Amino acid sequence: MVFDVVIDVVGLWLSDGYRVETPIGSFAPKLKLLGEHTDPKTIHGRDIEYAGIEFIPSKEFIKEGGKNREGYRKSEAQVGNSQMYDENAMDEALRRCMRLGYATIPEFMIFSGLKRDSAKAYLDSLCKGDHPRLWKVRESRRCLYFPKKNSTTE
Repeated sequence: MVFDVVIDVVGLWLSDGYRVETPIGSFAPKLKLLGEHTDPKTIHGRDIEYAGIEFIPSKEFIKEGGKNREGYRKSEAQVGNSQMYDENAMDEALRRCMRLGYATIPEFMIFSGLKRDSAKAYLDSLCKGDHPRLWKVRESRRCLYFPKKNSTTE
């Protein structure tokens, strides 16, 4: 509940343009200027767009985050989207994803462990070439990927 209140209050202050100082650091709205402007007098409110939130960690937060009490270990898990280059892993993820007869990007993300853009790029790549494995159908705001009849993913 504390985080819900923080989100509400800090969100309100950020939306009013304030920088918010906290024990872990400061938060401020990032703004983006639309178009090419050389004279500040020509800039209007419609020329400015919200571009996210800037976070600057406090020195104490950085100090605490840098204290490694147990040392570092090499992770045995795959890092980033490296699994995308393992053809067997991707084939297995696609096979598991096709349980309804088609795949969607969010579902493929779950089975493959890929991030959204990589999952979309991978599925789209299977729709291209001389012998595509999938065909894509756009349904409303989502894409459905169906196996081709001569595909091995059926």
